[in-house]
Amino acid sequence: GISPVYKVILDGNFIHLCMSQKIDIKKRISSVLQDHDFRLFIPKSALKELAVLGSNFTDAYTFASVNCDVIKKYFDGKMTPSEHIIQLIGQNNVEKYFVASQDEDLRFKLRKVKNCPLLFVSNTVLLLEKPAGMKANFEKSGSFLSEGERKALKKIEKEKKPLKIVPAKFKKKAKNPNPLSCLRSKNKKEKNKKRGKLVALA
Repeated sequence: GISPVYKVILDGNFIHLCMSQKIDIKKRISSVLQDHDFRLFIPKSALKELAVLGSNFTDAYTFASVNCDVIKKYFDGKMTPSEHIIQLIGQNNVEKYFVASQDEDLRFKLRKVKNCPLLFVSNTVLLLEKPAGMKANFEKSGSFLSEGERKALKKIEKEKKPLKIVPAKFKKKAKNPNPLSCLRSKNKKEKNKKRGKLVALA
């Protein structure tokens, strides 16, 4: 599994989006990683890209230059940041990097790599996408759960019961009496009444 100090690779589009939306990258990542220690990295290719994109990317370039360690490994001067990151992660993510990127194509490719957690921003919220191969490890170790959250999770699992579906009971609606039966009943009563009078006269 992956344990602190966590190593997080940022690409240029992730940093630029955070800067444009006034998102505090270090604070948000710290929160997502439950205040565990981490280091920020940027591939040389991504830093170079930010440097030539113009004034709109100045804040992103400044943040990367000041806060990130630059990774030069594998960079040949020509590859794109996404190509560079794929090279750095490899097939097994031996260096145990997290990758923060807004590039959907890159994230799609990295989902195929075992043990490579992904970070991205959605509607100003920083999300952590845990790979399938690491899900059980994270939950067992509780690396990203507080003590209270772990206890609540255990309680929910312990109290989980199968849902019973009880059929609803409906009261039978009283039916209006059959007019013919009422008529028969009335006629019967009148006959009995007349029969009683005849007996009395006799």
